[in-house]
Amino acid sequence: GVSNRELYHFLKQYGYPFSSGTCPTVNAVGLTQGGGWGHSSRMYGLACDSLVEAELIDASGRLITASEASHPDLFWALRGGGGGNFGVVTSLSYRLTPVVSHVTYVDIEYSRIDDLTALRFFQTWQAWTTGGEIRFTPNSRIFNSARDGMGIFLRGFFYGTPDEAEAAVQPFLDIQGAQVSFRYVTFWEATEIDASIYPASETFRFAGRFAYADFSDSQIISLLSLIKTRARGASYASVALYAMGGKVRAVNPCETAFYYRNSDFIIGIETVWEDCLFEPENQAWMAARFPYLRSLTTGSYINFPYLCTDHYMDAYYGENKERLIEIKKRYDPCNLFRFPQSIRADHPPGLLPE
Repeated sequence: GVSNRELYHFLKQYGYPFSSGTCPTVNAVGLTQGGGWGHSSRMYGLACDSLVEAELIDASGRLITASEASHPDLFWALRGGGGGNFGVVTSLSYRLTPVVSHVTYVDIEYSRIDDLTALRFFQTWQAWTTGGEIRFTPNSRIFNSARDGMGIFLRGFFYGTPDEAEAAVQPFLDIQGAQVSFRYVTFWEATEIDASIYPASETFRFAGRFAYADFSDSQIISLLSLIKTRARGASYASVALYAMGGKVRAVNPCETAFYYRNSDFIIGIETVWEDCLFEPENQAWMAARFPYLRSLTTGSYINFPYLCTDHYMDAYYGENKERLIEIKKRYDPCNLFRFPQSIRADHPPGLLPE
């Protein structure tokens, strides 16, 4: 039940960074089982790459300790196979990274942007993620807000000094209208800056996919056009970007259950609304736009689940799907642990299992 914020707070007293997620209230155990992207991923890998042991109660009530030496098949599956599929995880043990005293929190914003600025930012993002500094793992939003109009932000932790960070992100600073802040803070303080950005609560729909090849200018323009009009009742819509590469790519796609390690970035679309009366319109807005996103990308991120994903096990697990099905049958033969997008040996060809 430990959240990202609680995990980071515990490690604060020892000075350790940790490669977990950005949202303070997300459960670290569930995040790890889905792979676990965060602002340290290019530097230290995904959260699941730091996992060394897991304790789990299986369908028959047994307490199992899974590691490279004990139940290695289950240990493989717990690193990217998605939360809740194989049992109830009661404990995880992680390998810590070296102590780091300070990082640079990078915050770049562009306000009231035009179409050309959005296009140039996306072009820069694509070039940067394939050749940029691995000490920086940014995420970004190109957004359409009811309050602020069209804008962009890019944020993340840089493992180095502000001067080094500035050099690393210079291509983004060369885009007209860039407003930048570099804050040299402890790792804990950086996670708290991130936490302060998240609202206390939010009703939204999000779908995230993996990008492998550069999009053409016409494809970028079409992607950005998806958010030009918000759904009725929506306060916010965005194209979201999360950098991959670095240490994420250093692990073979089949070495853990997290398959899409060779992707350049995660790209998602999002709609946010406040009044529950507008949920149908926002769901329809997403359903109308998701097919185009899917047509340009490969596979979906299990930690950004979307119920309208066709053939969801193929989408979430790629070539690791069949091995995950065999492990599921071994540890949960009666399919006790099931939910709308759980791993199933009898998965039908349609959208959702019954």
